[in-house]
Amino acid sequence: MTTPSSGRHLVERAMEALQGSAATDPRPPASVARPEPAMAEAGATATATVERPAPPPLGNETAAPPRPAPPRHEPITSEDLQKAGFVVPGGAAARSRVTEELNIVQHQIRRMVQATEPAEGRLQRLVLVTSARPGEGKTFCSLNIAARLAIGSAEQVILVDGDSKQQHSITHLLERDKVPGLRALAQDPMQRPEHLLQPTAIERMSFVSYGPAAPGQSGLPSGAMLANAIGRLAAALPNRLIVLDAPPCLYTSEPAALASVAGQVVLVVRAESTQRDEVEGALDMVESCPNLQLLLNRTRMVPSNTFGAYDYYGYYSG
Repeated sequence: MTTPSSGRHLVERAMEALQGSAATDPRPPASVARPEPAMAEAGATATATVERPAPPPLGNETAAPPRPAPPRHEPITSEDLQKAGFVVPGGAAARSRVTEELNIVQHQIRRMVQATEPAEGRLQRLVLVTSARPGEGKTFCSLNIAARLAIGSAEQVILVDGDSKQQHSITHLLERDKVPGLRALAQDPMQRPEHLLQPTAIERMSFVSYGPAAPGQSGLPSGAMLANAIGRLAAALPNRLIVLDAPPCLYTSEPAALASVAGQVVLVVRAESTQRDEVEGALDMVESCPNLQLLLNRTRMVPSNTFGAYDYYGYYSG
């Protein structure tokens, strides 16, 4: 028997061939266990349905504090308004000279509001009522103008006391000296303007007093601070007409700052009392407002008169 040229047994060559084919086979060896498809799918499903608990809050995280509830203000009664000088419509005064003149004034003011073009930095719906000096009737006019604007339309009106004087101010006459108002709003940037509104017996008129200083504050706010506070009030309540009873022009600097943001200024002039140079000086103080109107007050009545500037008939003027 002859031996192959390689000198190796046939069985050895067969084993080498078998090992070579196994090395080039991409399939895994039979000894490697494959995961069962059913088990893999079940595991994936189980992982998807497991709910993970929410991570615990960090130590420096705190919940946002709740907003404070608005304070409950006692409504200002009709009797309180009358004591302050409000001329009640109806009854014997329904067609009196006072009420007719007030109706004309409020119509003119409303037309001016509508005719005023919007401008940056100017509050179109702010009516500033002032005078040259004390005792000319601006507080009486402010109260009754605001009331007539509220009664004569469906608009909401805010009467704001911007006069820091203690006696004869609308805040003092309504006995609201301790209720926070414009002064606190000017001194406290965190004060919410809508929380200062005090309801009145007139359905669509609310009141903002001058009020005490903000907590931790002292002194009186400047005219610029008051103007900024009025701007915040107007921004918080954009659809309201604001009637601001401001101090006299020739006694304080506040009217000049407030006029720079007002839509119109009503300067109350007492007939046969206020001097011409006083009126001119007051107009110079508020000339930054493009819309200036004069309201002649306490004219002498004669039998031939049917209309004219109104008299107070014993009501307060200050």
